[in-house]
Amino acid sequence: KSLDLALKSNLDPTYSYGTLGSVYAEMDSLEKSFSMYRKAIEVTKDDYAVAGYSIHLGYIYMEDLEVYDSALHYFEIGYEAASNIGYEMYLAVARGGAAVSKAYLGDPQSAIKDLLENYENLDKYEDNELKLNTYKGLSVAYEKAGIYEPSLKYFKEFKKLSDSLYNIQKFEA
Repeated sequence: KSLDLALKSNLDPTYSYGTLGSVYAEMDSLEKSFSMYRKAIEVTKDDYAVAGYSIHLGYIYMEDLEVYDSALHYFEIGYEAASNIGYEMYLAVARGGAAVSKAYLGDPQSAIKDLLENYENLDKYEDNELKLNTYKGLSVAYEKAGIYEPSLKYFKEFKKLSDSLYNIQKFEA
């Protein structure tokens, strides 16, 4: 309904498409979600929106479909758009997603380098989701590189934070 109103009123439909993309993703209707996110990226001139929706697409391709080349493509688009506006949080999220995609595509050393850059700056962002993704990504990248001790270390960090966040959510419910 909001999309129809935006289109009829000659308003920017970017966020209407993006919202529909999110709704479809939550309903596991991934093809519709892809279509809406791509449409949002296509119609907007806003790098903030391009970065955000590209990162969403990257994570869907990486986590839900395990199509790492497509995930990398969208993370790179998100990184470029975030660079254009200097938005450090999106830069870190896109860099982390691209790094994990690279690890799965056979370049774990590059992934480790990029994820360690995120790791060194985690306190600056104060974002638990970024911390979880960085710990998990480092665990995967080190495992793919055949370096198991740090892989286990970062998996333990991931598990510790994940359990802590779960307990907080459970306590608040």
